[in-house]
Amino acid sequence: MQEIISQKKVLLVEDDETMNMLLKKQLEKGGFAVETCFNGQEALDRMGKEAFDALLLDLLMPVQDGFAVLEKKKETLCASTPVYVLTNLGADATLQRARDMGATEVFVKTMTTPKAVIAKMKSDLKL
Repeated sequence: MQEIISQKKVLLVEDDETMNMLLKKQLEKGGFAVETCFNGQEALDRMGKEAFDALLLDLLMPVQDGFAVLEKKKETLCASTPVYVLTNLGADATLQRARDMGATEVFVKTMTTPKAVIAKMKSDLKL
């Protein structure tokens, strides 16, 4: 009987459709199973119904932003799920706020590549 290796499930929360599609493809190429959302409320709804191994989260989004997701995730099935923030916001105070709210790692989009973010996630999740 062949052993089935389960993939790590990532919830990708990014409102920009092009970036969402690019990150989804990169994550899948990296061996992750990926579900996508386009705003924070969608993410919180999904997190209330399903557990994920990691979240990849933008901060600036409609309906509920990434800070709301960080604040409310403790009320979901993903309370202890690591969160990797990928944002265009570059101010030190903003990045520190995300860390203080529980982000595992914070990446600025203009200063990193999707490959580097995924490599960090794979390392942390032992994939």
